[in-house]
Amino acid sequence: GGESGLAKALLLGDRGGIEEATALDFRDAGVAHVLAVSGLHVGFLTAGLFFLLRALRLSPRAQLAAIAAFLLFYCRLLDFTPSVLRASLLSVIYLAGRAIKRRADPLTSLSAAFLATLLLRPLDLFNLGFQLSFLAVFGIFTLGDRVKSMLDRQPGFRRMPKALRRAAEAWAVTFSAGAMTLVPTVNAFHRFSL
Repeated sequence: GGESGLAKALLLGDRGGIEEATALDFRDAGVAHVLAVSGLHVGFLTAGLFFLLRALRLSPRAQLAAIAAFLLFYCRLLDFTPSVLRASLLSVIYLAGRAIKRRADPLTSLSAAFLATLLLRPLDLFNLGFQLSFLAVFGIFTLGDRVKSMLDRQPGFRRMPKALRRAAEAWAVTFSAGAMTLVPTVNAFHRFSL
């Protein structure tokens, strides 16, 4: 129907069906990145498929195989864009660790995804989307944990309402991703959104 353009943009990154005024509204609100298919979308799709397969009582190895096949198809559908490829590789690494009963280390997993992506598409190193995708996740894995622990050490933080604590933790993650992508963002767009 009338909202198919938005659905196509959210799932496939095809912004052709979105009215210009709607696209400007997303940009002015500071959420235009939602219209670009990213790791967030892969995360939602992977989580939904994971819970469905778990409800069907498939083994962790069968879940891994099904989700890996789906993510390969999704990556191909989106022409292996850097953020989708990164998130897909991280998901597969996490699920592979789960299937063999080993915990995946976030930085090691990110490094493996980084190297695998460059082996598949070496020129992506110079792609802004690749740089922002990996730097944002690197910031979340490193700086985000430090900012959250600083919040935890603040007097009274644990006594705050749970919703407020969750909002502060979400801010810490957002701040960390933004801080780590500051230089390439300013270099490319000559501005930075707080």
